[in-house]
Amino acid sequence: MMNLFLLAVLLCAAMFMIAMCSDRYQQKMAAGRPASLWLRAAGWGLLALAAFPAVWEWGVSIGLSLWLGMIGFASFCSTLFISFREKTAS
Repeated sequence: MMNLFLLAVLLCAAMFMIAMCSDRYQQKMAAGRPASLWLRAAGWGLLALAAFPAVWEWGVSIGLSLWLGMIGFASFCSTLFISFREKTAS
């Protein structure tokens, strides 16, 4: 159960970092600062790193399937957070 929570946290952080690198969200959230390479690299690194707890706990076949499914959940959560943040920032 704890590995599932760890997987969700890592994937949500990764998807939020990757989303913050896009020009659309960069202008709205970070006051127009240019997207940095380290933020994009950290997001992709966390995305790859998150596969290890899933594979460790549930094996390769189920772990990677769960990892892919949780990527969709993490994308949804980060999109909701960014959408909520945009409305409250104005």
